Order: sequence, then structure tokens, then C-alpha cells
Amino acid sequence: MLYLVRAMSVAGVSDCWDGVDRWTRNMLAEAQLLETDWAYDYAARHGTEVHHEYAVRESVPERCRGAWGGCIAASDWQGHPVISIPACCAGNAARQLYIVWRDMISLDERAHRLTVHLLMNRASPWADINSYIPCRGQVDVSLKRPCEVALRIPEWAAPEDCVCTINGIDVAPRWERRYAVVRANRGDEVGLQFPITERQQTLHIAGSDHRVIVRGTDIVDISPPGVHHPVFQRPHLRNDQPSRRKCERFVADEVLRSS
Repeated sequence: MLYLVRAMSVAGVSDCWDGVDRWTRNMLAEAQLLETDWAYDYAARHGTEVHHEYAVRESVPERCRGAWGGCIAASDWQGHPVISIPACCAGNAARQLYIVWRDMISLDERAHRLTVHLLMNRASPWADINSYIPCRGQVDVSLKRPCEVALRIPEWAAPEDCVCTINGIDVAPRWERRYAVVRANRGDEVGLQFPITERQQTLHIAGSDHRVIVRGTDIVDISPPGVHHPVFQRPHLRNDQPSRRKCERFVADEVLRSS
């Protein structure tokens, strides 16, 4: 599903970037296994012995860290009593994460235009994108070359509520559907700010009702919570001041274009 909506958006068949945004920020993010301590207790209570000459039994959760679960429930990473990580889901999810990262921005060399389709963090040879979403409705783009910049606002933001700046000074962008367009120079920082709020919804999933709190596009809480390894318990995303950490950003010399 993520592959299709991303491909249709890139091809210009339809603007489905909001679908890409929702799936990436929610299911693709939460289905990736990052914490593993809980798995040992679960395996001791629910695990089954696998007798196979190629079976590995030592440090299995740590070996699986970073892979994606293929059978997660609405509020629990372990949604199946036995199956956790089917090989198809792990491979496809990793591939889609790369493709979303690759296609979230694009540069038209002939038109000297940089287009940012998804307001997520990304370093590139053309610009560095710093996103504060969902903590704040803010994104800053630091340009490494002079060009026209087009920033696509998400479905929950309205053009009339947006404030666009260049180096902290308010400017009036040109609007092309959901894209705010300005021209800036190398070294400039283009900023876009808009209100972000929380809303509650009730979703009927697999025969049960779940109350979710959505901030922007991100599900930041779901109840009732999961039992084994709860997902969508993300109170850190509800803070107006996002957490920061110092890191070295990698800019690829080239990207793969197999699809």
C-alpha cells in the first residue's frame, strides 16, 4: 500500500503524499522492533521449541532488532501468539523506508526547484530539512544552493494559517495547491510554521473499539494499551519542545533508482 501511494504521487497520477505521511509516521515507525527486553519473558511464557539444523536460539531478539513485525495488533507489537517477523514484511518494510527517504524531496535541475513533499528530517546535497512535527508545526530548510523551494503542507494544516519566513523575516509565498513556494539563496533558511493540535478518534479494529489521540498525523496514544509490547504509547511526541541529540548527518553521493 505504501509503495503504491508513493509511486502514484511521484508519477503525478494523484497527490497521495498524505497517505505516505500517515503510514510512515505510524505503522512503518511503530512496527520496527527497537526494544527487545520484553521478548525474553514473552518467549518463556509463549514460545515453542524449534528443532531445525539451522535454527538459532542465542540472542534472537537482539539479532532481530531493527526488523519489522508483520503481525502486530492495533495496540501491541506482538499481535500473533507465535509469529513475529515474517521475512516478507522485514524486507519490504526496509525497502519502503529507503524509498520514502529517497522520494520525500526532489530537485528539478532545469527549473532550479527543490520540492519537499514530506516535512520530515532529511539531509541532502541541496538542503537540510529540520522538522519539529508533531511536537510543533514547524519545519526549517537550510539551503545549500540558490533555488526555488516548494514545501507541501500536510492535510491538517491550512494555507491561511501558515507563516513563511526566510532567515526569520516573514515573506508571502506563492501557493500551488498544497505547496508554499518561495525563492531563496544559498545559506538561507526557509521556515514554515502552522498550528498543530490533538484530536481524539474511536477506531473499530479487528472487532474492538480503540480510542486514539492523534497529533497532526501521528498517533501518540491508543487505549486500551497492548499487553505484551504496547505500541503507539508516545508521550514524548506530545511535548511542545522536541528532544534533541547531537549527531553526524550522512549525505549520500548517489541514490538508487531501481523503482
